Amino acid sequence: MDFTGGYIAERWTPIWAEAYGNWKGMAFLDGVEPPSWVIGDLVREAGHAGMSPVILGEKGEEHTVRFIHAADIHLDANGLIREYRPKGMDLSNVSHQQLASIEHVGKIPSIQKDVAMRTKSATDLPLEFEDISCEWLSQALSQRYPGVEVISFTCDGEMHTTSSKARLRLAYNDVGQRAGLPPSMYIKGGFSPRVLKRIWGGLAIEVRFFAEIAPQMQVNLPRCYFAQVDEKSRQGIVLLEDLTARGVTFGVPTRPLSPDRVAAMLELMAKYHGQWWNEPRLPQYAAAKEPLHIFMKWQWRRDWWNKVMEMPVAAYLPSELRNADLVERAMETLWELNELQPQTYVHADPHLGNSYFETDGAPGLLDWQCSMRGPWAHDVSYFMTGALSVEDRRAFERDLLKQYLGALRASGGEPPSFDQAWLQHRRQMMHGLSLAVPTAHEQLSEANTVAYSYRFSQAAADLDVLQSLGLKRSG
Repeated sequence: MDFTGGYIAERWTPIWAEAYGNWKGMAFLDGVEPPSWVIGDLVREAGHAGMSPVILGEKGEEHTVRFIHAADIHLDANGLIREYRPKGMDLSNVSHQQLASIEHVGKIPSIQKDVAMRTKSATDLPLEFEDISCEWLSQALSQRYPGVEVISFTCDGEMHTTSSKARLRLAYNDVGQRAGLPPSMYIKGGFSPRVLKRIWGGLAIEVRFFAEIAPQMQVNLPRCYFAQVDEKSRQGIVLLEDLTARGVTFGVPTRPLSPDRVAAMLELMAKYHGQWWNEPRLPQYAAAKEPLHIFMKWQWRRDWWNKVMEMPVAAYLPSELRNADLVERAMETLWELNELQPQTYVHADPHLGNSYFETDGAPGLLDWQCSMRGPWAHDVSYFMTGALSVEDRRAFERDLLKQYLGALRASGGEPPSFDQAWLQHRRQMMHGLSLAVPTAHEQLSEANTVAYSYRFSQAAADLDVLQSLGLKRSG
């Protein structure tokens, strides 16, 4: 394909327009998968061996970047990769990188895992569930519990969605027993190639949350026994409390909550929002929004969006919000407006499936891999709209919002007026709608996505989300 003509919106999905991004800064500083890497994966998924774009440097020199799988590499007699060049492209001055052997190609990120596995030591983070061992678990837990040894364990209930997770059942030595370590806990990380490539940024964010922020939050969270990132293998792992052991009830997207339970969760949010209101450390968590933004843009790729419009999940979508270009413009407008609001620390993905309730009704939140600096309404409106039935939302959302604002003030935040808060609440419907509707069923079941789509579609219409964003079309 000849890409010298630049980005063509009518032909290519939005991710191609992002290819100019600072991939080194995103990958190695921000922990975000660069758009160019996503593009490389898309090219591979389309059945091509890979791609090798030519990039013009600052001084006019030309460089090549290759996205190629080891199995598809074919070197000629001189050890060179042969590439397809469209007619009319004069690349005669581009020198090919000579590759002495296939082992050298192992440095390419797409097969970095294979190289890492050959040199894996007991202290490296496991990259597959099969790599978990008593030795590694002992070393991981001994960081907080010196002298503990795991003498046996089993692993069951493996799942691969927006992360990989499984339950561990463990037996300890006397040190572990005296420390009161639990007989079961959950391990969460990237234990499949897809998760490692797509969700690396989120894994790193959740590790950072449990290492730096959770210990200071006076709210109900799963207890964390280990949290660590390996930048080399792009793995992030947390060992978390098995909440089923204390009989909690988990939120189910197809079962809306009562207004009282939603109110309890909003009070919990007010506590950590108030604690982190305009906190001086917030700027260091600003870049954490990028993995979520990239993921959402990827979900709006036009070929996928067009397929979604034919699915049951799109049945309730307002007609004007079936236009992917308008949805993307609305979300970019929302992101810009969100940056102008007072900032706090937000969960950023508090849907019903990430909530739980103790036997006494006390709420808690799971899955902090999207958490970041952001406005209070990002959490409040997303949870309230997704957790209530449409009828209850229409009847109680104003009262619940007033209750949250009062709790925020009591927790040290500086809430806006109700009219300002109501406008921000209306705007956030765009986030819930554009995230829930195109979510692939490998990440969330069809029944769950349809439930969320119905609630957010009704709310977007009720609250006139496009008008709130200044995008209402005349006529």
